[in-house]
Amino acid sequence: MAKSEVGKRTTGGGKALRATGKEGNDDEYTLYMEWQTKLHRAIQAGNRGIGQVEDLVKKIPIEALEHGNKFGPTVLGVAAIVGNKRAAVILVERHPRLLYIPDKFNYLPVHLAAKCDHKDTFQYLLSKTEDVNRGVRPFEGISGVHLVRQVIFSGYYGVPVKLDKYDKERWRSDIEDPERKHYLAQTFIRSFYIPVSQRLQAMLYKVLAFLVPHIKRIGEKKQVHYQAVRLVKSLRQEIETLDDNKAYESIVKGPLLSAAKLGIKEVVEEILDLIPEAVLFCDDESHNVFELAILNRQEKVFNIIYQMDLCRHILPLRHDKKNNNMLHLAGRLAPPSKLNLIPGAALQMQHELQWFKEVEKFVIPKNKLEENNDGEIPAMLFTKEHKDLVSGGEKWMKATANSCTIVASLISTIAFAAAITGPGGNEDSTGLPIFIKKTTFIIFTISNALSLFTFATSLLMFLSILTSRYEENDFLYVLPKRLIIGLVTLFLSITTMMVAFTATLHLGENKCKEWILIPTVAVASVPIYIFTSLQFPLLLDLICSTYGTIFGKKNGRPIFLALTKDSPGFKSSIPNYWAELID
Repeated sequence: MAKSEVGKRTTGGGKALRATGKEGNDDEYTLYMEWQTKLHRAIQAGNRGIGQVEDLVKKIPIEALEHGNKFGPTVLGVAAIVGNKRAAVILVERHPRLLYIPDKFNYLPVHLAAKCDHKDTFQYLLSKTEDVNRGVRPFEGISGVHLVRQVIFSGYYGVPVKLDKYDKERWRSDIEDPERKHYLAQTFIRSFYIPVSQRLQAMLYKVLAFLVPHIKRIGEKKQVHYQAVRLVKSLRQEIETLDDNKAYESIVKGPLLSAAKLGIKEVVEEILDLIPEAVLFCDDESHNVFELAILNRQEKVFNIIYQMDLCRHILPLRHDKKNNNMLHLAGRLAPPSKLNLIPGAALQMQHELQWFKEVEKFVIPKNKLEENNDGEIPAMLFTKEHKDLVSGGEKWMKATANSCTIVASLISTIAFAAAITGPGGNEDSTGLPIFIKKTTFIIFTISNALSLFTFATSLLMFLSILTSRYEENDFLYVLPKRLIIGLVTLFLSITTMMVAFTATLHLGENKCKEWILIPTVAVASVPIYIFTSLQFPLLLDLICSTYGTIFGKKNGRPIFLALTKDSPGFKSSIPNYWAELID
């Protein structure tokens, strides 16, 4: 059968003709399958097969392009799955109708590109997909929901989606162009005005990103975060159109509790701001939002409680299915995924104590002595759960103190020897140092004395760490403070020792050539740099963890909770006597 005759067949003609059982129709179907197989292989070959894709697309009839393979997607769907944007461009230019032909799971090519995380291909298909085409509405109904889900799962938060199932607004925004990284996010309208200041910020960001590549990665993460927040706000606006308490619970309960576990503060805050009573929603273990935040050590979510004054009085009265109160939950060991983010077992133990002490501020004295179903009060549960962590913290502290003690001992030997001998020697007649009148000698004397004194201080701190009792509460302030003082004084001791060494070389510059003196002084700064690069991150973590705080009111926007007996989960979430008091 001639190719021109095949081109006249209608869509789906190959299978239909094959069903008739005629010999010619079997030949046509076989020809369709041969073309399709070759085209699929060429598309999967990527850039190497683009030439073959162009040749086949010119030869193959439109009807053959519309046929799906045994798994459902058309050739454009295959290009979307493998992320072959160039092949997708060729196919769309040849037959735009391919954009609206779904696979057997009702996924369009634009869905498949997002599902398989091919951003460039997704952007192109999205830009070419129209709102309506021959009755197909890709951005409405189930298709629109699929698109929203795939966009979120793939992290393409630059697509502000508004489902058109409500005939209020019929528009959509394209995903952000990756070449225009200076836009924080697309707005919810197609045209917008960019102020001059924003253009200048964009130019400055590009320059900094070129000079310091790490800044570019930070900017991209910030951008994704901002876009995700915008998407959350747009979805909230859609939820606000509902007027059904049961619908509220069915829609927001799962996302709210999941966001609390994962520490996604923005989602929790938006939902609670929209539906404050959602704070009483509980999971299967009878844990609400803040209790899940405590269990999973999500301080950003927990800090929202400072914006809800009434909750601070209600939630401590609750108990879960095992009769645990909030302080019991704080006494549980944090998940490994959270502990591993903190360097060292000692700092991990300090972090756990900070959580326990913070939650302790919210509970009433009675809660501190309440027993759960296992007969344990919160303090007993904390000790039991953190027994291994205390042991690990003790080993970590002693290992750190031992290594630093060795360094301090070496420095003391050098500093003490230098203090006794002195550079240049002494005069025979007076016994005074030869260079006593030189400024450099004074610098040497002061720096060497400081090195000796700071060494002694650091050595005492590390010895006090080695001889500590290592009780639980020691990890909160006592041990971290000693380690901070020890590391700081050790750093000062090394620095002043290098200054004394440099001063000694300078005193003998008349005997040393300049080309020897300068490199020697430069090399003297190497130990300071090595110590700083290796120990400064630990020192910074210690200072921030000991003297900083992760708790407190981070947002001035209050969230008011007005409870009645009609509130979601009211009766099951708080004690009856409190419910009666509020009502």
